[in-house]
Amino acid sequence: MSRVEKPELLRELVRLKSDLAALSGKQFVGGDSLTGALTISPDSSDLTVSLPALAGSQKRYIMSFTATAGSVALASLFPFYSIDNSNVLGFAVPPWSGSPMVGLVVQRLGTSGAVTSWWLQFLNADGTNTAHTAYFKYVISGTDSGSVSFTLQ
Repeated sequence: MSRVEKPELLRELVRLKSDLAALSGKQFVGGDSLTGALTISPDSSDLTVSLPALAGSQKRYIMSFTATAGSVALASLFPFYSIDNSNVLGFAVPPWSGSPMVGLVVQRLGTSGAVTSWWLQFLNADGTNTAHTAYFKYVISGTDSGSVSFTLQ
């Protein structure tokens, strides 16, 4: 006679142990490793956004990543931007800075087939009514490399 009063708990523990063993190995999706590829351009910035000299002015873009293999790819976006300086990685605005001049909002829209999309919103929050130029740079980590396009909304 078993000491376990609830046998369903024992079955659940056995299932979890099996799942943990499967996760301990290298993960693959469609033959591609989850620790796959980086997509980054050689340019110092990938998108230049001119914001007029009006506090609250904004521009919105849809950024689309198309996987090279033409099939579903897992993709994570690492966005960087700078203000009035095209050397984005050298002068990136840290995410915690709360920059008072220009803000960037990024929202993942989802994946459809081989395309993953994000919504980008650049906002001129400078109360001195000064025009600014935001420079955007992306790094995408995913299961496949690919190409990126921007569409002004």
